Amino acid sequence: MKRRVFLQKFGALSLGVTSVVTSLSACQVAKKKYRKLAVNAENELVVSRSLFEYHNYVLLDHPVEDYPIYLAKIVGNNFEALLMRCTHQQCTTEAKEGYIVCPCHGAKFEANGRVLQGPAILNLQKFSIRTDENNIYVFIG
Repeated sequence: MKRRVFLQKFGALSLGVTSVVTSLSACQVAKKKYRKLAVNAENELVVSRSLFEYHNYVLLDHPVEDYPIYLAKIVGNNFEALLMRCTHQQCTTEAKEGYIVCPCHGAKFEANGRVLQGPAILNLQKFSIRTDENNIYVFIG
């Protein structure tokens, strides 16, 4: 094999490996996007209402579960808190604007956790919440 052909093939291989490594590290960064919040004495996550000034939902790190919590502003001052674990085969779901989707098999859920599209047949797990003028409190049990 001539030197030029070797360098072209090796260069293309190097670019491929670099893009795979970059993609894998991007997955790890995505997991760190969940907001970590302290748990108060009532076993609740305290979420400031100011987080909803520009977005309709926030993703919270669950202090015990391996799945994040989707906290969404539904209508007016109503909120829903859902565990982002698909009820079909326990894959971590992905939040979209206004709905949640499972990347494993395509199940789709409304922002309130109800199933829109299978294969999941059970709604997402909900958390009890309460609110005051400044915060939303998500009871994590």
